[in-house]
Amino acid sequence: MRTKIIIFLLLIFISNLFSGSEDKMRIAILDLQPIEVSESISKIVSDLLRTELFKTKLFTIIERSQMNEILKEQEFQLSGCTETECAVQAGKLLSAHKVLVGTVNKLGAAFIINARIIDVEKGVMEFGESTKVASEAELDNGCKVFAKKLATMIKESSEAEIEKKKEEEEKKVQYYYPLRKYGYISLGVGIISLGLGYYFNMQAEKNYNDSLKLYDEYKNALTDFDSKWKAYEDKYNASKSNATLRNIMFITSGVTLGFGVVSTFFIKRELKSEKVSFIINPDKFSILYKF
Repeated sequence: MRTKIIIFLLLIFISNLFSGSEDKMRIAILDLQPIEVSESISKIVSDLLRTELFKTKLFTIIERSQMNEILKEQEFQLSGCTETECAVQAGKLLSAHKVLVGTVNKLGAAFIINARIIDVEKGVMEFGESTKVASEAELDNGCKVFAKKLATMIKESSEAEIEKKKEEEEKKVQYYYPLRKYGYISLGVGIISLGLGYYFNMQAEKNYNDSLKLYDEYKNALTDFDSKWKAYEDKYNASKSNATLRNIMFITSGVTLGFGVVSTFFIKRELKSEKVSFIINPDKFSILYKF
């Protein structure tokens, strides 16, 4: 039995690794508790809800057999588990995000299905909903309609929670980049300087090679020594001048590119703040300065 549980958990882990951003919310639907109805009716309604919620393709629904096997291994009793605390404990054991609990009641010939959605992480009831089915013959269709309604409510609730968290994060810390426009200019200057550096480097090499040829001509010349020496000196001096310009351009490029990157991506100012701070974590390094 223990081996089966381990294999099941490994399959869940491997599935999560390969599913990436397409992970679906895991929902555990505990058998609804029967009130004035037979246990078989409540199990049928529970299974109908599992099937219809699965068919929406919005969630991963944990099968009853898998739930029973895991909870049995953990010696957890599902019987009478309708309270929030109990549902949260079961959800944690099942690695579920949400747990659906509820009851099936009978009022005359009609059936009333009550469902409550428990958020496992927060440990609270997220919302509750109920539906009334006129007769036992209408249970199938009634569960289909109810499941779609629950699916929409769970989806909207989750999206609202995600949006709320995003808004809270944005409100928590807001930054802007006061030097970013100068950073763009600096990056542009750095790229131009780098290009000019390569140009002057090529010119320096060309003039130096030309000066060597003229020097050889001067050494082997029988006439016009002064003119040949002058031509050699001009090329050699031009080579030195080009090398100096090359060095200036490369240094300028390094400084401006470095400033451009830092001022564009790292120097941030926190809104409505008044002191300097530094944030260093494994994922990013930020310099926060405040006036």
